[in-house]
Amino acid sequence: MEIKSSIKYAKTIQSAMLSTIEKFDKRLEHFLIYRPKDIVSGDFYWFTTIKNEKLKIDKIFIIIADCTGHGVPGAFMSLIGTNLLNEIIKIHKIYETDKILDLLDEKVMKVLRQEKTENRDGMDISLCCFDMMNPKQVKLSFSSAKQSMFYFKDKTSSVERIKGTKRLIGGMYGLLKNHEFKVNNFNISPKDTVYICSDGIIDQNSPDRKRFGTPRFIRVLDRFAHLTLENQKNKINAMIDEFKQEEEQRDDITLMGIKLKN
Repeated sequence: MEIKSSIKYAKTIQSAMLSTIEKFDKRLEHFLIYRPKDIVSGDFYWFTTIKNEKLKIDKIFIIIADCTGHGVPGAFMSLIGTNLLNEIIKIHKIYETDKILDLLDEKVMKVLRQEKTENRDGMDISLCCFDMMNPKQVKLSFSSAKQSMFYFKDKTSSVERIKGTKRLIGGMYGLLKNHEFKVNNFNISPKDTVYICSDGIIDQNSPDRKRFGTPRFIRVLDRFAHLTLENQKNKINAMIDEFKQEEEQRDDITLMGIKLKN
């Protein structure tokens, strides 16, 4: 009972560290599905707006990360991740998405002393940067460590998968470090929708041991992308429950859909 009370208190601390949804930039619409497997989560979401009229900077950063493990170990990693992101973007003023991930990788390994210990913890992460300087043509930069972005284009009425770099943030020292983080640039319109997520939905299994899988996930997004974001959230939540039924949730689940406000 005492351990459970401590973990519930840890949830309060973790919730306080997560970005407050009410402070989400009003120029973007979004929905968030956040379903921890345990009381605390190894997934975290983070966002901030960096604005400087003198330097002509107006950027919105949105991140979803999936830390090693779930529950208490994953939650500790999520606290490290949020603190380091604050330091890199807000204090050091690093705004290029690939450089942010490079520095985050370096700092995670340093904090956990991974070059000297057997610690192999790390995180997969999706990083979106919306450049809002031109309201008629917003530029989106996307970089990722092992996660994909799913991009619904109104012009084609279809969802495209943008794969991330096959490189972990932190983790085994030297593992796949020869893969440079890529930057994917897009000009997005108000009718386009961007989805970033951890692998919790895709890896969820049904009672007959089938994975939800990426092809099914893309079909679900295609099916509901024309709806309002709130309706999309409700439909996707219902699809997850219908698929897994009474099966235990395998991992933390986080999904965010984002679009420009008209």
